[in-house]
Amino acid sequence: MKKIWMALPFFLWACGDHKSAPAKAEVQPEPVSLTLAATESFDEETVLQAAGRLVSAGGSLPSKDAERCWKAEGKRALVRDACLLAWSASEERSDLLGPLLRSLLLTGASKIQAVACVRKPGLVESLEMAELQRLLTALSAESPWIMALVVRKWLAGHSLLGPEETLSLWKWLNPEAKELGPGSLGAVYAVASMLGRSYSERVLSVYCPPGLFGLAQSRCWRFLSTLVDSHTGQGLDRSLLPFLPVRPDSGWVLFERSFPERALLLRKYF
Repeated sequence: MKKIWMALPFFLWACGDHKSAPAKAEVQPEPVSLTLAATESFDEETVLQAAGRLVSAGGSLPSKDAERCWKAEGKRALVRDACLLAWSASEERSDLLGPLLRSLLLTGASKIQAVACVRKPGLVESLEMAELQRLLTALSAESPWIMALVVRKWLAGHSLLGPEETLSLWKWLNPEAKELGPGSLGAVYAVASMLGRSYSERVLSVYCPPGLFGLAQSRCWRFLSTLVDSHTGQGLDRSLLPFLPVRPDSGWVLFERSFPERALLLRKYF
């Protein structure tokens, strides 16, 4: 159960940031609120499950309960982290937990603490480069799209980067080192576009080079479809249109049969 729960925050956090995420469910006040308001009265598994339900429902733990939990649960690290994670998405201020999240990056944040840092509104954007690198280190074993989302959030608060900083961020993403799935590649490409044209072109040169056919061509189109907003149908830059067929051909027909939803997102562009 613990291993499953510890993987849950990444899934939930990703769904919360994904443009096609489902609507948030209502948070049931019982027994989640009672459990997290008096964690010392419950066993560890019960608290972890309650925190997971609260996070999955899009809710957040009040600061007073999260602070009480952190102070009272010094011997149960997972419970502490659960409370921190459940509080982190809140806009509510905490003089204890706000500075604590940032200080954890200096002492070596756990995975759950790292996700809490990312979920806390405005925190990632305010980090210095050294702090960002510590956060990325804590998440380095996770999927490339998670890393990309963190970097993208950080770039929203740092528009003027030097060549060394830009290259450092690129190395963290490292899209040329391993095969990426369409979702990860789309997230990495979005960051590459923010870093500069030369970086986005490097991604395209690997995954959408000239002369594609068969499975390689299908992979390129699946990647391009991740750049289109599933709700508005917008998002594909005009510079990427040459990678699509001028008119439906045999390759496109096969792609359309294999990935109808992906094909529908791209069909309007040619």
